[in-house]
Amino acid sequence: MAEERTVLRKTRVGTVVSDKNDKTIVVSVERAAHMESSLYRTGLLEDQHVRYALAYAYFSSNRFPQAHKHLEHLTEPELFRKGIELRRLMQMCKEEPWKCL
Repeated sequence: MAEERTVLRKTRVGTVVSDKNDKTIVVSVERAAHMESSLYRTGLLEDQHVRYALAYAYFSSNRFPQAHKHLEHLTEPELFRKGIELRRLMQMCKEEPWKCL
């Protein structure tokens, strides 16, 4: 039987952290989703780590369609795997919302 996991959004730290080549990106989840146009305009969305961080911010705020849009662009193996897990969690939240508080 598959292990059930509950996603507790209230206990999250509230930041999205992405490391790439000694650069650390820390963004509060609340602000990250509002930064999409700025990230696009400055070219930062070309960095897949930044794109994953933005997708995670959308996931954390229950904005699943926006999260899916950014996950589609991930091709780096590690981030692609994380994207698969995020998609699985979003599907679980859609099917059983009580597990995603």
